[in-house]
Amino acid sequence: MNKKLTILTVAFCVSPVVFAAPTKYEKEFDEAIAAGKPLAAERAFKRLVAENPSTDPIRFFKAAEIARQAGRDSLFRDRLAHYIRVEKGWNDSVAQSLALLCRVEPTAERFIRLSKHVKDDERFFDFAFDMLCSLRKARRMEETLKMADAMFAKFQDENRRAKILRETIELVYSDKNFPVAKIMAVVGKYDLSKVEGFNGFIIRYNPNVAWLIDYCARFNCYVPHLVDASWQLRSKEWNEPEKIGERDKLLKKLKSIEPAILE
Repeated sequence: MNKKLTILTVAFCVSPVVFAAPTKYEKEFDEAIAAGKPLAAERAFKRLVAENPSTDPIRFFKAAEIARQAGRDSLFRDRLAHYIRVEKGWNDSVAQSLALLCRVEPTAERFIRLSKHVKDDERFFDFAFDMLCSLRKARRMEETLKMADAMFAKFQDENRRAKILRETIELVYSDKNFPVAKIMAVVGKYDLSKVEGFNGFIIRYNPNVAWLIDYCARFNCYVPHLVDASWQLRSKEWNEPEKIGERDKLLKKLKSIEPAILE
């Protein structure tokens, strides 16, 4: 008795795309899948892709499952990756493919697409945090920072953000040449002033005056070194003619944050 090929049911949540009538090889592939004949389906798939690379995306998902059952893990991942590239909608098979690829080949882009459809509960945070740690340990520094950026945007809880921040700071320890300015650019997008570890981060890396004042003005917060900023703006450097305009703007922002600083 033939062992039926297992293909997960796909529940579409978007408007269906109408494709032309199946070609000879597409029909052979579909019939082989229905009959549970993986070898015949694999042969037909190779022919149909050579003939029509823009075939219905779901066939790549089904072909990926054939590869998985055959123990061809690399081909399995490649076909899933292609599937999520060409399938622009959202359905159960896209969700399943993204979740698997996020585990084995994490990228911030995949996480962002998945996170739009998943609530920010503890389970999903742990899933995302594992991705973040995997990227950093693999020394994929730029991708780690992109992932941290996406996680700060997704997760608002201060305790979760504290964990993200700690792992982001680890970038500097993992690679002493990694520019702190890049971390500052990401951190500067979010109000982390009440997040554990943020003040220590500011004290240790002492961002420039403009960054510090702009950050506090945007989020109406008070962080270490803000008092020092007022003294720096009175220094000789900021009294140069070409810097007076910028200095006055920064002083105005500083006064809006904490008038007492300038008294």
